[in-house]
Amino acid sequence: MTVTQEHPKYSRFHKLLLYLKPHWQNVSLGVVALFIVNGLGTYLPLLIRDAIDDLEIALSLIKFWAQWR
Repeated sequence: MTVTQEHPKYSRFHKLLLYLKPHWQNVSLGVVALFIVNGLGTYLPLLIRDAIDDLEIALSLIKFWAQWR
């Protein structure tokens, strides 16, 4: 006796899409929110890095001017 596996009519991904179809607005909003959060998650450390670099330059200039007084 040979056991054969039948392919399901719908794949798992297709079933997921069928489930999400009525909720496409919420899913789209979630995807947009995900991109915004990930973008801010990478932008904020870069912004802080630049602020620290500017602060370091400002402090070195203050030390430089204090030395010449």
